[in-house]
Amino acid sequence: ARIGDQHANFGLVAGGGGSQRLPRLIGARRAKELMLLGGWLTAEQALGWGLVNRVAPAGTVAQVVQELAGQLAGGSDSANRTVKALVDRGLDGDLATGLEMEILLVGEHMQSADAREGLAAFVEKRRPVFRPPAP
Repeated sequence: ARIGDQHANFGLVAGGGGSQRLPRLIGARRAKELMLLGGWLTAEQALGWGLVNRVAPAGTVAQVVQELAGQLAGGSDSANRTVKALVDRGLDGDLATGLEMEILLVGEHMQSADAREGLAAFVEKRRPVFRPPAP
């Protein structure tokens, strides 16, 4: 598998947020190289550059996706939402603001049923059983 930005090869400029997201993912120098030269990255290069989190062997993508989805589904909805909010919103500001938000959101999460179940499971040396959120 390979991935690339071919805009330069056609006299175009990456839009749709690509010119802003790519440098944040792989750094300005690598993003400029990819966007200015219109090159391709192999799956291994994309992994090494931090553009993708993992590479699945050919023919196993569906299986790998199902395994990851199962892991996410078996986790705490509340904790997953909190982590996503902390990371996504935390990158919008400076470190001090992010740390303040962390104190607030982690404190709120610690009052949740999922946090209580997770702590009880840890103490009792068992796997936690998280309940789906109410509709």
